[in-house]
Amino acid sequence: MLMQIQLISETNLIRRGLLCLLESEMDLCVISPQVTCSPPSCYQACHSDKTDLVVMDTTAGKHSCIDCIRQITKRHPNVKILVIIWRDHFTQVNEALNNGALGVIAMEADQALLLQAIRTVAAGQQFVDPALQQALADRPYQQLIDPFDILSAREQTILHLILKGLNSDECAKRLHISKKTVANHYTQIKKKMAVSDLGQLTRLAIRHNLIKPV
Repeated sequence: MLMQIQLISETNLIRRGLLCLLESEMDLCVISPQVTCSPPSCYQACHSDKTDLVVMDTTAGKHSCIDCIRQITKRHPNVKILVIIWRDHFTQVNEALNNGALGVIAMEADQALLLQAIRTVAAGQQFVDPALQQALADRPYQQLIDPFDILSAREQTILHLILKGLNSDECAKRLHISKKTVANHYTQIKKKMAVSDLGQLTRLAIRHNLIKPV
């Protein structure tokens, strides 16, 4: 039985390389390659009745990639996700796995390991590239903790505007969204950061070098 794979990448070279590699395998079938890696195109291209596995990279940026993982997992829970991560960006491993990806592999991995990862994840088993595991082990744990990494791309944008001193009306006008939408995002930001007001949020941002103290 053919395994139906959806590729998601913004980088033409990576996409074509993966396509060439996967099409040489008799048990793998690539569904029309998807160029972009940003909601909503990523999950619109993924059909649960046709797709067994999504292979995506992080070239579109960490937050865009994480949003894609969240949306695919939410809309198509039966679809497995394998994420390709640059080895230098190993701090994205836990975030990808925590948001729904079943496997992560380094961009520098060889063909045999990639195929192993694809078949492992498609079978419903977790796969973490040993090179990424080693990179995580070699880095002090304290340096990996950044609570703001769990925010979505939109939440990150609103957070930065709020920390710059913009109020809800100004944020709404800047982003061309409603004031209510800004308020909802701000509520989610405080909830995720476990803070109750702007003062606590600001102190947390200073502590993690997101902004400098005045």
